[in-house]
Amino acid sequence: YAFVQSAVKHALAQYSITPTLDFELDASIQQTDAVAKPFTQEKQASATFTSLFNTFTHKNQAHVISGNGGGYSREAAKSSFEFFNPANRTFEAPVTQQAEAFETNETSLKSGLQLLPDKIPTQIHSTYIITETNRGFIVIHQQLAHERVLYEQLSKAMNGAAIATQQSLFPTTLDLNATDAVLLEELLPDLLIAGYLLEPFVKNCFIIRGTPSGIEHGNEIRTIEKILEQYKHFSNEYNFPQREKLIRSLVSQQSIKSGKILTPFEMKQLTEQLFSTAQPNSAPNGAPVYLEFKNDYLLDMFHQ
Repeated sequence: YAFVQSAVKHALAQYSITPTLDFELDASIQQTDAVAKPFTQEKQASATFTSLFNTFTHKNQAHVISGNGGGYSREAAKSSFEFFNPANRTFEAPVTQQAEAFETNETSLKSGLQLLPDKIPTQIHSTYIITETNRGFIVIHQQLAHERVLYEQLSKAMNGAAIATQQSLFPTTLDLNATDAVLLEELLPDLLIAGYLLEPFVKNCFIIRGTPSGIEHGNEIRTIEKILEQYKHFSNEYNFPQREKLIRSLVSQQSIKSGKILTPFEMKQLTEQLFSTAQPNSAPNGAPVYLEFKNDYLLDMFHQ
């Protein structure tokens, strides 16, 4: 209880959910039987023979599920689920799959996971893409998938392969406060590489002459303002280099959002782009991009 309470308070403090926190141990916990009464040898012996205790004897396998009487027993590791650890923003998979969890796409495909090119993906809740594979199906989070694709495209662009700019027929004027104007001027060279063509005009004013494809016409000013706000957020929260902060800010603003309806072609294109990246299973912030459901796992679920 104390560990869970401390973890919750840490998470709330980390994201500034609550202004002040009291990390003193709750006095009421000291009155519970688990704390007040000693764990005698007899109690220890009886505990070790329970099925609940046995499920926790497997290191890093707390997700093992077992049943009695019904003949149903399986390990969730079979499903290749990835477990997200919010403490360090990384994945923790079962021990037998930890090495596989961070494979590159080339290695992953060699290990057996393959998309079926003749199958049309399906979208549900305007957020998730379901597509068949050679060993079951996967559920992809469309925003996180696009974030991974954009992140790798922008990272490559910053290393020499600049993104093409879509020229605006009618340039737009962007007015900023003094602080944001100084920040934007510092970012202009890298923004140009990322496909944004801006020029200083008069004091604290810039002309937007072009943006990368995908930015809706008429939304250029709001997009750049959001990029600056996101950049300042990363500057306050994380010790990233300037280009990394900019890349993550661009990814956050340009990615397809949850709730956007996609055509079958767009879903298929996004899925193929995702699996051409070096790390298709995780987003830039460490969140899982997709979950895989294997055929043998599905059969076990239906007692087949």
